[in-house]
Amino acid sequence: MPRETTKPNINDFIAQRCHGEIKQAALYLADYFVSIKMKPSYASSHRFALTHKGKRVGYFRIGSEDGLENNYFDIEVYPVETEWYTNYLAYKSADEKAAFLDIFENAYIKRCNGCAKCAPGKNMFILDKEYKFICKFGTKLIVNPDEKHIRFIKALVDLRREYIKNL
Repeated sequence: MPRETTKPNINDFIAQRCHGEIKQAALYLADYFVSIKMKPSYASSHRFALTHKGKRVGYFRIGSEDGLENNYFDIEVYPVETEWYTNYLAYKSADEKAAFLDIFENAYIKRCNGCAKCAPGKNMFILDKEYKFICKFGTKLIVNPDEKHIRFIKALVDLRREYIKNL
């Protein structure tokens, strides 16, 4: 007879593994995802999937897989096509564009490391800036995001959701 398992609730999971400001930020993002009808669903030991209309938006990870490392979380939002970033930034102020691109360059995109036959990655142009050898499949995880990174994550989630709607 199969063993019944109970999938953990993300808020309970966060409460068990995080504390202080990190816990508050994680709970805030979990609530935000629920508010936009994108409730994180348990995927594996420490990962919760983020989906929209049956398509993957990304993952919300809390602590380490083995449970030994806690009090951190990370967010991964899957990328969209280059023109979506450019269109999103077209109506932003110079300061907003600079802030977005700073995080995009330093905390979001992942360089190709030759893990698949698509190496050496792809080149992207966003607002006339070229990004070379970008991984086609993944992004960096944004670990313990602060307020400015949370704004960035929300923008990426909105972009990914719009992208999915137009598939």
